[in-house]
Amino acid sequence: MTPSSSPSSPAPKPGPPKPRPAQPRPPQSGSPQSGSRAPKPSPPSSGAQPQGVGSADSRGSRPASAGRKKSPFGPWSRIVASLVAAVFGGWLVLPGVGPDVFDLGGTTGGSGANSGRDAGSHANPGKDAGAAPSSDGAAGGGNGAMTPLEAQARRQLAELEVRPKAYVEGYDRSEFGPAWEDVDGNGCDTRNDVLARDLEDIRYRKGSRCVIQTGTLHDPYVGVTMPFQRGDATSPLVQIDHVVALGDAWRAGAWEWTPGERKRFANDPENLLAVEGQANQDKEASRADQWMPPNQEYHCEYVARQIAVKHAWGLSVIERERQAMLDALDTCP
Repeated sequence: MTPSSSPSSPAPKPGPPKPRPAQPRPPQSGSPQSGSRAPKPSPPSSGAQPQGVGSADSRGSRPASAGRKKSPFGPWSRIVASLVAAVFGGWLVLPGVGPDVFDLGGTTGGSGANSGRDAGSHANPGKDAGAAPSSDGAAGGGNGAMTPLEAQARRQLAELEVRPKAYVEGYDRSEFGPAWEDVDGNGCDTRNDVLARDLEDIRYRKGSRCVIQTGTLHDPYVGVTMPFQRGDATSPLVQIDHVVALGDAWRAGAWEWTPGERKRFANDPENLLAVEGQANQDKEASRADQWMPPNQEYHCEYVARQIAVKHAWGLSVIERERQAMLDALDTCP
């Protein structure tokens, strides 16, 4: 007998009812109810755009940027580009750095053409080689911009030694050798070399290639044009001046030189100038603080030449002389 037909077998207990399979519901607007299962999307048909792609209202859609190609440089490319733009912009507008397209240097006092006047060291001239021009000359230069002549003169003046003592004994013209030697060996004495350089319309003595017989001088000390005629009475009307007087040079350091050095200095063409005779006599052995040419328009060039000679020969100045030179440089055009 099978167990199912046995009278003594108990009847099986009824189990819980089997759950009915959930029926798919069409999607509705709004959020799905809690506990409901989202239906599986049907595969898209050919040529149709998948649901949710590129749509801001689609549920479960990816961001719109998800399909874009990312830059291989990432955010660094934007940072570098910003830095380059900032540096280039600063180069364009900053004075003293780039072309200063907005002319900021002229209004902020940065690196204008006159800034060198305000940057100098005036307290210790001669101590710092290459020091910038003194601020004492800030008012000079007429139009506000230094010429190369003035700029060089101010730089060289700042490098000259300032000596405390104005007078040194022992000077005599003979300490500088005979007058007008032929130190360059060209067969002509120094006086005729300078006349040939400074006069116009020159005519040589017959049979000579050195001796100037006549010519025309445009005198810088007085500011006149005058004829030159060789002769006992007329030759002294045009004289050769030592721009840095020999007596001044002696006190400024030439007393320590050898006789040969003093002779070369006395015949240095850079320190010689053909001028009106009376102006040369008036000057004698004066420094810049003791005498200046009557022609005020020549003060700048005169002092610049004195400074250049003293700088080339290592001669010193005194404080009063240095200040007079600065005042003269303020008149430079």
